[in-house]
Amino acid sequence: MPLSVAIQMDPPATLNPKGDTTLLLAAEAQARGHRLYYYHPSTLSLRHPDVTHARHGAPAVSAH
Repeated sequence: MPLSVAIQMDPPATLNPKGDTTLLLAAEAQARGHRLYYYHPSTLSLRHPDVTHARHGAPAVSAH
């Protein structure tokens, strides 16, 4: 059963694909058929105790 997975991270263009474990984990989740989304902490809106909004993207991830 595919999951929707949100990953908190810096913008994808700023990540180092050779050493960033976030990309490796995301690539594995994508390979297993899960839907990926990413967000940056500055895009979150909180109303204790729940996240009420997060602008997100849906990157295509490659571990190579």
